[in-house]
Amino acid sequence: MIVVQPVQVRQFANAQNLKAKTDKLDAHLITQFGAVLRPEIRPLNSKKVRYNRDLLARKRQLN
Repeated sequence: MIVVQPVQVRQFANAQNLKAKTDKLDAHLITQFGAVLRPEIRPLNSKKVRYNRDLLARKRQLN
C-alpha cells in the first residue's frame, strides 16, 4: 500500500500548472505522481493493529 499526503499530490499538480479538478484528471495526476516519484510501498498493518490504533485515536479524542 502506498499512502501519500494530498498536499504532495496537489503541489505536484501545481508544478505542472494543472488547476482543473475532475475525477479523470485526478486519476491521471495520481498515476503520474506515482510513476515519477515512486513512493515507498509499505505492507498493510494487520486488522488487529489497525483496530487498536483506531481505539487509541478515539481515546485521545475523548480526553
